[in-house]
Parts: sequence; C-alpha cells; structure tokens
Amino acid sequence: MSEVATTTTSTVNGNTTNQTSTETNTTMATQTGIDEDLDKIPLQRLPALLDNLTKVLENSKTTLTPAERGKCLCRRGQCHFRLHNYSAALSDAEAAVLDNPGDLAAYITAGQAATGLGRFKEGYQYYKSGLQIDPNSKVLTEQLRQLQNRILEQTEKGADEESSYNALDFCTQDPYPGDDVQLLMEREILETKYKISDSLLKNTSQGKVNQAQAMKCLKLAYESINTGRYEQAIELCTQTLKADPSNTFGRKFRAQLFFERQNIIEALKDLWTIAKGSRTPDVWNMGGKILISLWLPVTAEFWLRRATMTSGKKDQEAAILFQKVRVKRLYGPLTEDFPVTVDFTQYGRAVVAKHDVKAGEVLLKDLPLVHAQTLPSRFVPSCCHCTSSLITASDFFGDKYESLDAHSRETIARHWPDLKPVWCPKCSREQYCSKQCMEAAWEENHQILCPSVNPASSKLYDIRDKDGYGPNERGEWKELWGGHYSPFVLAKVWAAILCHVRRQMLEEGNVGGEPTVAQWATAKAPYRRFIAFGTTPATERMPEMLKIFQQVFSSTPYGLTYPITEAEFKGRYYQAACNLQCFSAATNPFHRFMTNMKDDLEGLSLLMHLDENKTPEPYFAGMFPVHACLNHACDNNAEVSNGILHDHFGIKVTAKRDIKKGEEIVITYIDTALPRMLRRAWLYKSFNFWCQCRRCRFEGDQPTMCTQCGAKAEPTKKFPTCGKCHKAWYCSTKCQREAWGQGHKVICQTKHSVVSSPQDYEVC
Repeated sequence: MSEVATTTTSTVNGNTTNQTSTETNTTMATQTGIDEDLDKIPLQRLPALLDNLTKVLENSKTTLTPAERGKCLCRRGQCHFRLHNYSAALSDAEAAVLDNPGDLAAYITAGQAATGLGRFKEGYQYYKSGLQIDPNSKVLTEQLRQLQNRILEQTEKGADEESSYNALDFCTQDPYPGDDVQLLMEREILETKYKISDSLLKNTSQGKVNQAQAMKCLKLAYESINTGRYEQAIELCTQTLKADPSNTFGRKFRAQLFFERQNIIEALKDLWTIAKGSRTPDVWNMGGKILISLWLPVTAEFWLRRATMTSGKKDQEAAILFQKVRVKRLYGPLTEDFPVTVDFTQYGRAVVAKHDVKAGEVLLKDLPLVHAQTLPSRFVPSCCHCTSSLITASDFFGDKYESLDAHSRETIARHWPDLKPVWCPKCSREQYCSKQCMEAAWEENHQILCPSVNPASSKLYDIRDKDGYGPNERGEWKELWGGHYSPFVLAKVWAAILCHVRRQMLEEGNVGGEPTVAQWATAKAPYRRFIAFGTTPATERMPEMLKIFQQVFSSTPYGLTYPITEAEFKGRYYQAACNLQCFSAATNPFHRFMTNMKDDLEGLSLLMHLDENKTPEPYFAGMFPVHACLNHACDNNAEVSNGILHDHFGIKVTAKRDIKKGEEIVITYIDTALPRMLRRAWLYKSFNFWCQCRRCRFEGDQPTMCTQCGAKAEPTKKFPTCGKCHKAWYCSTKCQREAWGQGHKVICQTKHSVVSSPQDYEVC
C-alpha cells in the first residue's frame, strides 16, 4: 500500500476526527491480512477476511488509489479461490487486473480461477500475460505445469466420452418453411411423370382373394431367388399379388427385387401401394432411397423421416440419408460454382472436393449471414454494414502525418480515397460508408436496434464501447459481456429475425396483428444451418446479459417482441461461438491510395513512410453458412482468408496443398503451433471432439512418453526429441524411423497455418 501520509477528515458518532492515510492503510492491512501469507492463514479465518475486504472496498471507494483497490480485489479473489468459489475469484481477479495492470498476483489469481472453472484457454492467456511482467516467475512456471496436468487429466477422461459422440444428435428432421408447397409439387411430378399416387392404394382392395395360391407363389418366389432366377421370382411375386393384392410381404418382396434390378419406378409403385400403416422402417427407407435417385428431396425426407420414427430412431442409415438429402438441397445452390460440395458423414456435415484440386486454387467463397465488428478493433472506423474500412490518411500515418512537409500532405490528400462516411442520423452510434449502406442496415436490423426507437439498446452500445464492461445491478463496474465476440452478433440475429417477420406481415397484410407460426419459422430458418454446442450455460458466465437482451427485445418498435429465454440465449450464444470466423474487407483505403499514386513520380518520396503491415484494420466476426460446414484438422489442407463474392466482402477458402476428388476440405480452428495437449483440450472444451488428425497422431505431449509406441521413460529420464520440430519424442531409432515413414515426415515439414489476425483465434 502507499505510505504517503495525507490527512482525511471523518465523522464518528458526531465527533470529527483527523486520520492520516498511513494510519488508514495500517488499519486496513490489519483488518484484511493483506500483507500476510494467505497460504498460512487458517481456512476458518477466510470468511471474516472476505467480509473485511468487502467493507474496505465499499467504504473506501474515494480514498483508495486504483493500485490499492486492485490489491484488495486480488486478495479477495485469492480468498474466494481458497474457498473454491472460482467464479467470484475470477470476477475479482479480472477487476484487479483492470485497476492494477502491473500486479503479477492478479494475473496468477485470474489464471488459477479460470483453470478451476475448466476454462483452460482463459487461464493460459492470463499466465501468458503474467509472463510478460515477469518472464522468470517460478510461480507462473508451476501454475502452467499444473494447467498442463489438468488438461492431461481431461484428455484421459475424454477418451471414453469421444466414442459416444453422435453427429445426428445435433441435427433435427423438422420440415423447413415452404416444404409443404414443395411436397405438393413433387407429388404432382410423381403422378404426371411416373403415374404414382395414392390411387394405387385402391388396387389392394379389388378382386377376389386366394390366400393359399398367394402363399404358394410367394414360397416359390423365395426358392427362385436361392437358385438365382430373379426374373422368375418377380413373375411369381406378381402372381402372388394377383391372388392377394393386399399381401404386404409379396409386394415388399417384389419391390426389393425391382430395386436390386434398378427398376426403381416399379419398386416405388409397389412401396407406395403398401398401406401407410403397414409400411415398416425398411419400406420407408427403401422408398427414401428411390426418391433420392429421382431427386424429389422433400418427399425423400418425408419417407426417411418416417423410417427414423417407425424404427424408434434406431435406423441410423435412414437418419444419415435424411441429412445427406437436407445438406444437398440447402447447400447445393451455394456451392454449384465451386469445386466442392457439402455432404453428411457419420461425423456430421463435411465439405468435400468434387474433383482434383491444385494447391492455391480457390475452393469456395462465402458471405456472412450476420456480422459485427470485433471489440478489440472497434476503434478503427468502418462501415458496420458492408465492413469497408474507413480509415483516413491521418489514421494510417499516425503521428508521422503532422511531421510531413506540406507538399507530402498535399500529395496524400490528392491520392487518398475521398471517404464520406455517414452516421445514423437517429442515434449517431452506427457508422456507414454511404447512404445506401445505412438504408440497407436499417432494413436488415437497425430499425430494431436503433436507440432512437428502442432506448433499451443504448446499454448494448455502452457495453460495446466499454469493451464488454459496465455497471451491474449493484452499480459495480464489472465485465458484463464475456464472449470473445461482440454482443451485437447475437443482437443482430434476433433483430434480423424480427425484421424478416415484419416484412412478411406487411406483404401479407397482417399489420398490427400477431405473427403467425409460419412467419416465425420462415424468419428463423436461415439460422438453423448453424450447429451449436456448449457445456457451460451462457447465463452462468454472464448473468447480467440475459436481462439486458430481454429488455432490448421486449421493447422493440412496431409492437413486436422476441422472447429471449435462457435456452434461447444459450443456443444462440453457442451457435455464434462455434461458427464465427474473423474477417475484414479484402481491400482498404491504403490499397486504393497506392493504386492512385502508382503513376505519381513525385509521390515516391512518401514510400519511406509507408508500412502496410501497420495499417489499422477493422476486423469483423461473421457467421458464414458454407464455412460453418468446414471441419477441423491441425494438419489442415485449406486456409481461410478475406475474399469478395458478388461485389461484397466475405471470405475465401484456398487449397493449401493438392487435394484429391472426394477428399474432405479441412481448416484449422486453432493455432496449430500450440502444444498438442493444449490444442486438443481446447478443441474438446469448445467443440466436443478430440482431434485425431495426422498432426495430433504424430506429435507427442511430453518427453517421458514415446510418441510412436507409448513406452514410458525411466524416472528422471527423458526421451530424445525430433531434431526438426521438437514436438515428438522417441524411445528408439526404430520408433523414430517408423513414425517418420507413417506420417511424422509430412507434419514435421508442413508449415503451420498463419491466422490472418490476432482476433481469429480469440473468436473461435
């Protein structure tokens, strides 16, 4: 604590007394034990210390310096940590870091608390920040070792959990809006083109029934199959059905024979003729396969849905086929101009190559369905609708600008793009590159979020502008938003849904009424593409935000409201967390400046002042429909970068190496240069899978275990490491040679993918 003696005046029981700050600090230290070794303080004393620290913090708000306040918060966080109140410990430690950024103890406490909560990534980041203060800290070294042990424990425990993963658990078979209309159109195609309709069901109730003859023919048909006489078997099935048109076994048997002989239309007619109540899961399944071949996707989904339901969800083949149909009809139009397609495998959706692709070839381009500028880059001017950078010459040159001579500044002014940004005239809290973008944003979502029509949203903007911080219900300055992306990602999703609902209501003349179920379903449909997974409820991490979002979307204009329940908040939060990709505009004012100046010989003197790598860049986090289908591998064969599609800024995915037809396109969700153990644990915590890619198979975790055969080193001994990458250890030359030939050679010589910005890793 500071020992500068200052005199303060206080009133106690009506009597005025004078007290120096030195006396105050001495009393404070006695009350709080702030100078004692916390590990030596008995646990039974900690509750009293917590009370005293809380009183000091509440009663001395105006007399404590930020450093003193930070020290008190850190000590209170340490007490909470010893009492296993990890959430409270992390909250205090984070506040301590803000008040006293140079306090190593605050970073250690924050790292310990985050680790205690199982938030290993945050713990690692706090320890890394602490190392910048003291690179030689033995305490931090020990904490990092303990963090690695926790991750290793999770790795061992997670092996069994991984085998229980089922991609189908994350997918629904609910119809999409408009499927009812599409179903009728496909039924019309079946009737007019293939003569298949429900009228076929009437055939089963016509004519006399001779069950004995039917059973005789059916038996002979089975015998014919055993001797390989398929055509005769079909004819005998036909005789069976003539004798007994309602014989389900005979009709299903003939349908199977037709199906195997590629006569799928006749097979479907037989399946259609079976009464719906008598159709077994295999009947529905076979019909679904035939309808896929005819590419009648909604009807195929109907049959495969029934196969799944009638089997009690045991027919995994039907469930996977259903999802294959769905991803083809949803993503086919989005990938038809690119050398990739989206498929569904046992692990979920996957992007695969349609044909062989060369390294460097563009695999796909995608545009965000929703996006918002990242909080760390919020100070860089940009268009919040089209993401264009709006940096000025002074933004780019910084302090150098004023030191340039008048001629240089005139040259810059002549060639720098003439930017004319506009602010929302109603709230002045959103900036755009043009009136067109401003109007488009209003139509898309801002008409719901503009504080001029929705005053409750002002708090969202305040939280954005304060990097996620703000006063809680008790007036304490806290981190209210703890996501690695802007809260406006979620706000814009809900606002866009409301805007879509309102447009439908206007088109259908339903102004002033209540939205229909169909209108809600249509508006929400685009966001059903994004799968969400998360273990910790979002409300547990940031309890204040649920109430803030509820206030914003319960007071929207036009009389529309969106109920933000706890389940809705959690679902959308993890939809974003699992699918966001960081990106920025592919071109910026600096690029246009260089293009404008290329023929100006007088401007060459400015080159010494230019540094493109220091260009302030506005980064955005966006949810991209096709990109969301890309799976991860630390040994990725593709990389994501900024791109342009249909004259709009988005992303592009480029082949990192040659890719074969049918090979899955994989990117990396994480910094692949991180140690394998941390990499895999964070992937499991964030995405619920343990990576088994080639890099993870041929890199090791520690020098005491052979990466190839798993042999353990003797106590106090370590195995030699790979001399090139230093990420694998071997017990013998034999193991090293085996690993080199099986896959380590490739990953050892492959460069790690470089993320385009520091925010990329944080967003994911």
